[in-house]
Amino acid sequence: MTNIEEMKKLIRYHDKSSMCNTISPRCDLVQDWAFGGVDAKVTDINLMEKGRSSLIISGPSFIEGLSTPFKFSGSKYKDVSHLGIQDFFNNSWIEV
Repeated sequence: MTNIEEMKKLIRYHDKSSMCNTISPRCDLVQDWAFGGVDAKVTDINLMEKGRSSLIISGPSFIEGLSTPFKFSGSKYKDVSHLGIQDFFNNSWIEV
């Protein structure tokens, strides 16, 4: 790793050949199993020097062109109760 952008990509990584056995799995895309990476956080010295703690993102990972953001409605998980949890996870990284 040479910068925080590379770390953000790595921590949310999954690949086409093995959606379930990667850093941030998305098994929901390849089998009937709601299993995978949910949420991520990273930090570096620059954030600490600014008095910040980390960059965070909420929801299952997705990689443009490979996978899609998770969505309860319209999916095989549409009948799963998710009261208080958003329906569509297309969140951006935020600094906290």
